[in-house]
Amino acid sequence: MSIPERRYTPPLFRRDFHVAIICALPLEYDAACLIVDEFWDQDGKQYGRTSGDPNTYRNGRIGMHNVVLMLLPNMGKVTGAGSAGSLRTSYTRINLAFLVGVCGGVPAHGMILGDVVVSDDLVQYDFGKQYPGQFVTQDTVQVYPRAQPKDIRSLLTYFKTESGKRDLRVDTAKHMSALQDAAVSQGYTFKYQYPGPANDNLFAPTYRHKHREASTCNICCGEVELFCDKAAAASCAELACDEAFLVPRPRLANHRGQKSQHNQRPEVFIGRIASADRVMKSGEHRDQVAKQYNAIAFEMEGAGLWDEIPTIVVKGICDYADSHKNKSWQPFAAATAAGVTKSILNRYNVDDGAELVLSTINETNHDQSNSRIPDTGSLKSVMSSSTTTPSTGSWWKSLQDAADDFQRALNTQQCKQLRNIQAVPNATSVLIFTAQLDARNRERKGSSIASRFHSILQSVRDFSAIIHDSTGCPPELSIHLWGSVKLTIIVIFGLVSHYETLSKVFMNLGKLCPQLSEYNTAFSTSMQLQSSLADFYASIIRCCKDVIKIAQRPWHEQMFGTLWDSLELDFEPHANEVRRYSENVDHALSQAKTNLKDRMEAEQRNNPGDRKVTNSVFSKMGKRSRKHDNWQVDVNEWRAKERKQKLLDSLSTHDYLTPLKQNRRKRQNGTAEWLFETQEFNNWSNAPSSRLLWCSGKIGSGKTILTASVIDKVLTEKQDPDIFVSFFFIRFDDAESCKTDVILKSILWQILDTTGFSDGMESLLEESQRNSPYDPKDLSQMLNLAALQLKGLYIIIDGLDECSKRDRDGLLQAFQSLFLFRQNIKIDALCSQHCDDDIRQTIRDLPKDLTETFKRALRRITARRNADVASKSFRWVAAANRPLSVDELRKLSSLRLARNIPD
Repeated sequence: MSIPERRYTPPLFRRDFHVAIICALPLEYDAACLIVDEFWDQDGKQYGRTSGDPNTYRNGRIGMHNVVLMLLPNMGKVTGAGSAGSLRTSYTRINLAFLVGVCGGVPAHGMILGDVVVSDDLVQYDFGKQYPGQFVTQDTVQVYPRAQPKDIRSLLTYFKTESGKRDLRVDTAKHMSALQDAAVSQGYTFKYQYPGPANDNLFAPTYRHKHREASTCNICCGEVELFCDKAAAASCAELACDEAFLVPRPRLANHRGQKSQHNQRPEVFIGRIASADRVMKSGEHRDQVAKQYNAIAFEMEGAGLWDEIPTIVVKGICDYADSHKNKSWQPFAAATAAGVTKSILNRYNVDDGAELVLSTINETNHDQSNSRIPDTGSLKSVMSSSTTTPSTGSWWKSLQDAADDFQRALNTQQCKQLRNIQAVPNATSVLIFTAQLDARNRERKGSSIASRFHSILQSVRDFSAIIHDSTGCPPELSIHLWGSVKLTIIVIFGLVSHYETLSKVFMNLGKLCPQLSEYNTAFSTSMQLQSSLADFYASIIRCCKDVIKIAQRPWHEQMFGTLWDSLELDFEPHANEVRRYSENVDHALSQAKTNLKDRMEAEQRNNPGDRKVTNSVFSKMGKRSRKHDNWQVDVNEWRAKERKQKLLDSLSTHDYLTPLKQNRRKRQNGTAEWLFETQEFNNWSNAPSSRLLWCSGKIGSGKTILTASVIDKVLTEKQDPDIFVSFFFIRFDDAESCKTDVILKSILWQILDTTGFSDGMESLLEESQRNSPYDPKDLSQMLNLAALQLKGLYIIIDGLDECSKRDRDGLLQAFQSLFLFRQNIKIDALCSQHCDDDIRQTIRDLPKDLTETFKRALRRITARRNADVASKSFRWVAAANRPLSVDELRKLSSLRLARNIPD
């Protein structure tokens, strides 16, 4: 019987990479590449990078870890910091970085060339203050607040034990041998071989590397010894450095009597590494700095990375940081550092569920192109990773336990509040709730902060809706999940001392939340994904539970917590837990998608042309799952959900929510109260039939923020399930948002995403999709059809004046009687020489200041091809000795001046 092997599957996203290997020199980078077990980008696959990231990356696997490799463009801490910052923008889930390369060692600790130093601390010895007669350096652990995470400190502590040291030596020797073989087989310039103890020379600190005779060099042999470029480039043999000044070392003597393979086992020293933007090339200064800061080595990039990413510096000793340094040991030292890095990484534990995606195959079945799909029994073994029953019994068990613990922590009043949250949240619940929060908060000074909660609330709402429809899941669990988070946020708003800090904590948690669009279709196919999501939201509820405990503290304890400003630190363990479960979700999702794709492709190969492939795969999955947990997959429901989701995605992908959230954050409490008190607004808002409210104003007067206030007002007051509020922000800096079809499709998408597809809507969408791009008449027809399902429909549009005349006309024609609210419709360009209303409106709306606003207005005039008219008007206004009336400007603009003025 053959032993199964592991086959790893390339990750789907950049966020699936958690480890970075960073090098400063090409030879260091080459050595690091040789320890990679498998490159994911070998066949041209690229994971890309974010806009503005100048780094070049390679992606691969070392053991169970997805790694990203990066070569710094230059040496030094500034380059290291900048490149590490860019790395974090592209690879947002990097938990650990290894700075791998070569450095200068401190021989007082018994090290020899080829040994490796590993950082458990870092000192930037050129960072400090110059006092008379003394330069005082500050520890980077004092300068930079970021300490090594506990898991890294725990790992390094293990390697300080005798057992850990032995593991490092043995494993590194094995990796070194493999690295050297790979260098030869791949034709590398460097073979990374041990240079031999005869080339390892340590001179006394005061014995300098220089020319010995004045006739040879007056720089080295003058009254004051100065640095000599020629001496620095020469070897000790060329300068005849006196071996009488060599420092005897027992370890090196032992190496001379050993076989070469024993020299492949470098010693590993763990301690503080000194970092600076300068190369240490002085034995006297080396010993002085090393003694002062208890440093074991010197390097140049670590200080730049230390505050950007949790970093372990792993560097091979290639010289003794004195004037006798040379580069002959650099390749071997780079190789030993790479070997130690792989040894450490193989001991770096991954969290449960965070391991690489893999599948088990039979060794004898490598040629997939010539093999048939296995039978049902074999297929089960391929799918086992996604259908394993969780140890808790049911995938939602951890979530249920967290919800029960949360309820036990509530007092009587809070229990009553939770019981009042009975409804399963619908698609607009988050918008309504955040608007209500701001309404409650209007008495406080400052800007709106309710939008800080939007991401976490939206994610919780979406998952609550998913589990409400899940087979076997307790029906009340979705309400408990939504209710726990909603109640907690209500409590936060009542904590005068802490609501600002806690709102930031929950905003950061929201950034870790998964989005429904990522896992919706895969959710029902993978119990591992279901369990990972349940664990994630259970960790969110545990955070909520701690907020409740804070709220139940006596007021004086809350005040002391505010004075000491420790609340954010108290929640750091919770944030780390949520982050860990977020990573588990990512990996589970990646595995679920990969397994699903593999199964469908395998079934397709076995049944070419069979349209029932998907049904077959899911049927087999369902049988296996029911055997474990009475879990079944409704194939038709899954296919219908996937089809509708694709139709919605093809209809619109425009981000209509972000402008609302942005303007909510800018809005000051109490904004638009004057508007809500007007008769015009109340007549429009409460009208039983179609009404139009038209609001116009000067450029830069705050109409967009006013629109956000109107949206929130309508959302909070019109909570009838048969009334829907849609909105759209047209932005002059987003050309797509100014197009008729984009606006109509977004509004239609909002309605359909909430109400679902009515009879005939799906076929209309499919027909329109085939005739892409969408015809405005078809969109208008679908909008009318969707509106028929509603008792009331509010459409709120901001910035209609940003559209071209053609798009404005198209919109107004499409909406017709449906157009209940039209925001900011003002024609603010000089349309023609004889258009008095347009000229009058333009002059009336010109602002008194704001240079940028003027520039924006001028750009819009030019874009609408009215530059000539505008130019004439501006010239007359500038030339006039007094302000002109509208009638005077109209007459002057129609004049044509002669080139030669008669006497």
